[in-house]
Amino acid sequence: MIFEEVGILFYWVEEGYNHHPHSSLEGETPAGRFQKDTRRLRFANIDELRDAFLREESRKVDKTGCVKLCGKTYDVGLEWIRKTVDLRYDPFDLEQIEV
Repeated sequence: MIFEEVGILFYWVEEGYNHHPHSSLEGETPAGRFQKDTRRLRFANIDELRDAFLREESRKVDKTGCVKLCGKTYDVGLEWIRKTVDLRYDPFDLEQIEV
């Protein structure tokens, strides 16, 4: 089923979006504007992609220097007791988080 949905999305983007004029592009199509751009494409490396898709949440550190996230407890350090910290994490790999 997901392959059908991806196929439909690809078809819509290619046929219904990329090749139709847009007012925000002064009547140009997205495909036409892209082809006119002379800047080189820059591809993200795996670390940049991972970093871009991390989730972020704030938590208050308890009196033991720990925070809870997704049912797990993490020791973030005594220096953060009773302070609010921002956590960055991969929701598919909760073995470690960034504080």
